[in-house]
Amino acid sequence: MTNNDQLSLKDIEGFVVPLYEKIYMTGDGLESKAWELIMDNQSGIFASLQKDGISIPQELKNETIVLRTFLTSSKSFRKFCRAKGGVGFSKVITLPLPKFVWITEITTLSMWKMKKTFGMLIFDATASIREANSLIWAIYPERLRYFNRSQAIPPKDGKMTEVFPLKEIKFDMYIHNLGG
Repeated sequence: MTNNDQLSLKDIEGFVVPLYEKIYMTGDGLESKAWELIMDNQSGIFASLQKDGISIPQELKNETIVLRTFLTSSKSFRKFCRAKGGVGFSKVITLPLPKFVWITEITTLSMWKMKKTFGMLIFDATASIREANSLIWAIYPERLRYFNRSQAIPPKDGKMTEVFPLKEIKFDMYIHNLGG
């Protein structure tokens, strides 16, 4: 390659991103863990909605579900939640979060184009992927579920312990991570 050659996206096969030294959970296995949390017939998000008497939004039934996973600082995520306001998002601001979190947004292709999402899963980036309680929050239509990680002994079933009502069914995507 000479100095005059231009690289394009199709020329890139991969890249290395250094992580903060305290980030133990990488993005590799996170998406499969997120799919499990969404689709599990017994305790997944869809099952929880049905148990709570909340109908699954029609778009999620009829379209392909898309996950978008990214790493952000808790400070940046709290700023996003502060801007959203409302009972549920203001609750996120008051509860402890690790320095970095992985966020998986749940959306569809049509919602993606409108920069909207149906929910988010927030994981502790400083936890191990094997930890049962690496999930901190599950935000989805009309519900915000919080896993109380301050318990001395977390429940073996990994169930989240607090539920907060939300009025929102669709949420804005988290844009401009790290102030970009």
